[in-house]
Amino acid sequence: MTEGTTARVHEAEALFSQAFGRFQARDDVEAERVLRRALAAAPEHVPSLSLLAQIAGRAGRDAEAVSLLERVIAHGTTAEAAVAGLWLGAAHRRAGRTGAAIAAYRRTVERAEDAGLLNSLGVALKELDDLSGAAASFERAIGLRPGFVDALYNLALARRDEGQTDEAVALLRQVVARAPDLPGARFALCMAHLPPLYVDAAEIDRRRADYAAELDALAAYAERTDVGALAAGVGVSQPFYLAYQGRDDADLQRRYGALVCRAMAAGRPAAPLADPPRPGERLRIGVVCGYLRDHSVWRLPTRGWVEGLDRAQFDLAGFHTGALCDAETDRARGLFERFVQGPLPFETWLARIAEFRPHALIYPEVGMDPMAVRLAALRLAPAQYSSWGHPSTTGLPTIDAYLSSDAMEPGDADAHYTERLIRLPGLSTRFEVPAAPTSASRSALGLPEDAVVYWCGQSLYKYLPVHDGVFAEIAARVPKSRFVFVEFPGSPPLTARFQDRLAVAFAERGLDASNHCAVLPRMTPQDFRAATGCAEVMLDSIGWSGCNSVLDAFAHGVPVITLPGDTLRSRHAAAMLRTVGVEDLVCATSADYVEAAVTLGLDKAARDGLGRRLKAGLGGLAQADAAAALARRLLADAGR
Repeated sequence: MTEGTTARVHEAEALFSQAFGRFQARDDVEAERVLRRALAAAPEHVPSLSLLAQIAGRAGRDAEAVSLLERVIAHGTTAEAAVAGLWLGAAHRRAGRTGAAIAAYRRTVERAEDAGLLNSLGVALKELDDLSGAAASFERAIGLRPGFVDALYNLALARRDEGQTDEAVALLRQVVARAPDLPGARFALCMAHLPPLYVDAAEIDRRRADYAAELDALAAYAERTDVGALAAGVGVSQPFYLAYQGRDDADLQRRYGALVCRAMAAGRPAAPLADPPRPGERLRIGVVCGYLRDHSVWRLPTRGWVEGLDRAQFDLAGFHTGALCDAETDRARGLFERFVQGPLPFETWLARIAEFRPHALIYPEVGMDPMAVRLAALRLAPAQYSSWGHPSTTGLPTIDAYLSSDAMEPGDADAHYTERLIRLPGLSTRFEVPAAPTSASRSALGLPEDAVVYWCGQSLYKYLPVHDGVFAEIAARVPKSRFVFVEFPGSPPLTARFQDRLAVAFAERGLDASNHCAVLPRMTPQDFRAATGCAEVMLDSIGWSGCNSVLDAFAHGVPVITLPGDTLRSRHAAAMLRTVGVEDLVCATSADYVEAAVTLGLDKAARDGLGRRLKAGLGGLAQADAAAALARRLLADAGR
């Protein structure tokens, strides 16, 4: 280093000290001015680059922050590069550029193999459903820093999502022992007992009992410590897969909901609530949802209600707690008089909702979006509703009523809910049938041209092992049958486990499942709809019925065979078929289901006739009075 260079570095260091003082005083404008002088003296002065990147990020100038951090990674020490890599990846992730974050983490790891970087890389990979890559990254982080709790926790979540239930539980017990106050760890331990797939019915019984015991242990822990300490973990892990066991979950959900509401309310003053509406005042209705985009929860039931409610009677606000946006988000934004876009911190959401002073809040789903359950667990409006975006009772005592479909509910459905069940007439909302894209070619999907294709495109966790035999029974009578499934996202081991189940069921009937079953890769929504059109028949999943996917089949004129059960979630397709006047595809027993599948698989004329009837009846799905029925209920509950 020359004498002149040394002098410039000393000048930059002196200026950096001044700038850092202004930064600590929250005077970012002056700090930035001084930092630019420092960088004019020494363009690659790493501390100045790092601090200026923080200021740029705080000001929302993400592109500039990214450029500055890239320079730190290139010119800094190993430790400086590692820190900059963490910041750079975080900046990309905040902007929704997960792929760019992964590239930044990997590039930095080549310079500085750091446990924190590897942990962040694993989190980003998991966001893109690369579970095996994520797990490998977490394991490398733990190898570098044994006992690294964050990486242990994240590895446990990856193993849970891969269906490695016992390993996930063991890892989470380590996490709780090492960091008993880590937000979310105790909830994650509880939910880890609910895997996505089961080998047989006996495993469901065992896992359900383990979950109940862990839930009771968590409630006991909350009683003897500070229940409010659990609040930060609410929503991080939820009992999403409980509903897929095919049982009545009201009691377990009631216990879970009581715990969650106690945790969220502990130490927090009650929120101010709106006064009853004055004569002539419009009812203020807030819709709180993480899926106000091209997602099943927005398409059904939410969009039809938002479009149909009379603005002369209702002032609607949309609180989109999710980060993802698309053309449907723009459509939603235009339908609400007020629209708040996430992601936002929890306290900010509380403030935005309080500013609106809603007379009622509707949560179209509770059980999927982490922020929605945190908000739903508090009393933020005089009346609070959930609905069948996730068709299971919430268990939350803060949710007053559950908005459901009379056509989909069985007669004794009230016992399935901790909320007051409201049976809106018919299908409860307007169903919008999507335009059918051109059907995918069979060759592109790897299917024989002469096969009898049965579309089974539901998420694999909807298929319970007790029903695996129906596919083999159909195959035994339809020799050219092909049952087409879609892989489990991010987890080849889970897909393989499902295929192993089918192999056993087919072998019991002397058949080779590989000759009859195909598993397609994940597809875009448009490609999924196109693939649906190549089928002769759609077999609705037994126990958890399809809904939006049934509409896709209807649009193509593909007959849908269904076997409704005794819960809302098993009866969507049956209600839709009855509405369009094709009740003969609604079966009473599994034997009827098999018989219908065989008949339609072998009789093209019968298929074509049913397809024409389906298309002719689609107008019935419009449910023109659905929003008016909801309006009457909201007004009645508000005392109008």
